[in-house]
Amino acid sequence: MRLRNILISIIFCCFLLGPAGVLAAQVAGVSLPGWLTAEDSSYLEGGVTQSKLMKNLSVKGFFDKKLQTSIETEVGNNVPLKATSLLANAGLQRAAITASNGLFGWESYPSYYGSERVYSSSQDALYRFPSKRLDDAKKRLQAFVAGVCAVAKENPDIRFAVYVSDSASYSVANPVRDLVTSYRKITTPEIAAYMQEACDAPNVSIVATPIENSEEYARKFYKSDHHWNMIGATEGFDAIADALDRSGIGQAAYSEIDGPLFYGSDAREGLDLLYDIPFDIDCDFSGVEYREGDAWYAGDDHHTYFDASELEQQYKFYNLYWPRDGQLKGPGEGTLMLVSDSYGDCIRRLFALDRERVIPKTTLHESSKTDDRLRDYIEKNNPDEVVFVGGPSNYFSFQKRNPDFFD
Repeated sequence: MRLRNILISIIFCCFLLGPAGVLAAQVAGVSLPGWLTAEDSSYLEGGVTQSKLMKNLSVKGFFDKKLQTSIETEVGNNVPLKATSLLANAGLQRAAITASNGLFGWESYPSYYGSERVYSSSQDALYRFPSKRLDDAKKRLQAFVAGVCAVAKENPDIRFAVYVSDSASYSVANPVRDLVTSYRKITTPEIAAYMQEACDAPNVSIVATPIENSEEYARKFYKSDHHWNMIGATEGFDAIADALDRSGIGQAAYSEIDGPLFYGSDAREGLDLLYDIPFDIDCDFSGVEYREGDAWYAGDDHHTYFDASELEQQYKFYNLYWPRDGQLKGPGEGTLMLVSDSYGDCIRRLFALDRERVIPKTTLHESSKTDDRLRDYIEKNNPDEVVFVGGPSNYFSFQKRNPDFFD
């Protein structure tokens, strides 16, 4: 009994000495590889978080228990090999889930116990759980469209389009949809239908290209990330172009990008490092330029991605490869204003192929909380076209985040 207690005490001390040693080395300025520290885990769910240790280092912090929480967080942030530990633990849980699933034969199951990501064995892809239908879903969507239409009626010479991107949480192609029976769900076709029902301006088009089966979804979306790939994005662009009576891309070719494998948001958050091979559309962007700060770059320039570290290229491909901010100019005529979330990132260059200017706004993004007004956007930029591109969840939350947008 005494020997066992001694062994447990030694193991416990070693467990504490690991984070203490890593923290001491970093304070002393010793350069440690990312895999040895918790640095690599910052890209994973459950990785590095802000501890606020110094802020709570007080008697008040102790009695509020914020000090203890901060110490726990700081220790967690300095666990050696944290990324490896997180992935290994999730892998063991996934093995147990896979083994138990042998009794049921379901083709989809959680990536680890309690995970909000599910693995589809038939597609070798990760999906998000279907979203729960909001009680006021129809009201929110139609209020958004009513706002667009009100501004559109004041500007009859401007063409407006609202594109609803498909996504795993709302797609009828999600293989988990029929397995989740504990709550009511809502789909992309329903969302587009609600919007269309409220659209009463002749210069506004509601556009969607919902995907019907998981095989098609896997072809048009990344298997490790919630975003569409360039195949899905090109299809969405063509649908918008058709609604605006503009030329689309049509038949397109694609090629791999000279960079490392890509681990997307679902892989990171699901602690299951499925990968995608990054690729781009083969298109002539020689006549397109985009602005970054005070500088202009060629439409096929991706220096932010290629200048990044390999680790960032692996985990932040989508954000790095396609610049999010800054207007674009092209060889065509007219000005298009693109109000989008991250789904708009990879299609901005396509709009610039046959327009003089593309003005991007990220107001649809879930992080956007502004006092901006669409009328001010139009007055300042004098667009010929205004296009909204976003996933369903960001349309649902839009007016709560941007309450004055249609005033």
